Amino acid sequence: RMSFSKINEVCEMPNLIDIQTKSYKWFLEEGIKEAKAVNDDEDLAFLYNNLATSLATLGRQDEALDASQEAYEAAVRADDMTEKLSALSNKGFILLKKGEVKKSIQQLETILPQIDSIQHYSLELKTLSYLLQAYLEQDDTQKINYYLNICEQLVKQVPSKGINAVALLQTMADIKLKKEDYVGTLSTLEQVDSAALSNGTYPRDIYLK
Repeated sequence: RMSFSKINEVCEMPNLIDIQTKSYKWFLEEGIKEAKAVNDDEDLAFLYNNLATSLATLGRQDEALDASQEAYEAAVRADDMTEKLSALSNKGFILLKKGEVKKSIQQLETILPQIDSIQHYSLELKTLSYLLQAYLEQDDTQKINYYLNICEQLVKQVPSKGINAVALLQTMADIKLKKEDYVGTLSTLEQVDSAALSNGTYPRDIYLK
């Protein structure tokens, strides 16, 4: 990194990728090891699900798929429907990251009614966000509008807070911006701000030109 500033840097910029790598390494080497030692399949499913999404974000999709499968199997053993469906949702996200958009959509649309039946708001938000991203890849306006309407109704019914709420609202803002719905985009970004602040996170900046 080159700097043309006349002021010397006080400290080096942290390597954020390295920080995230160490985070999922801890999940694998410490958390998962401890959960296996005590045969705690419920914790094991939770840890493998987190590992799967971390690996997918880092572009290590094959390893992410393996982790999501481990999460699914642990959730089945623990009879934990939430973690089981979360593992299947994560698999849909990983398939999307691998460029297998049709398989991703099939996976996500199959589990969405099951998630709705257990009324798990956070998991439903996450899955809807993945579906919207998948249909954006296909540029399927009809499906985008269909799921966008579902999302609009959902965020009106329940409080919009948490990481998954932020992710979904940001995806919705991206779609409205792409459609040149600037008023709708700004309105959704206000919801992003509110959800992010309630979760102690900071929303992504989006600039309208």
